Amino acid sequence: MTEAALLTAALRAERLGLLTLGASLLPLYRQRIAQVGLASRVVACEAPEVAAAFEPGAALVAAAVLDPLARAGERLRDAGAQSVVLAGAVLCGYAGALQARCGLPVFDGVACAVGQARLQLALRHGA
Repeated sequence: MTEAALLTAALRAERLGLLTLGASLLPLYRQRIAQVGLASRVVACEAPEVAAAFEPGAALVAAAVLDPLARAGERLRDAGAQSVVLAGAVLCGYAGALQARCGLPVFDGVACAVGQARLQLALRHGA
């Protein structure tokens, strides 16, 4: 998911920001960014602690989750990011609301992975 979002975002912008939840995940995502070959293009990473994102019913866009994500998105924009990659399935569904709040294109890993899978399938079948 993260690779799909990073590669899709890289088609849209030169400088990327990565947004996940929980600082303990940052080393894992930084390693993945380097493996994908985009370390020089990711200008900043944010990982707010948002316990509410993991509560039942959090799959809906909840203000208790969106507000700290939006603040993190603004910090990514201020650091020079031209787009934001959401890393982590728990953030699925927040791209549209977050994009409206931070004014940058936001790429959901699940949506990007599905889009790339559909494209690969279409290419295999000559579409």
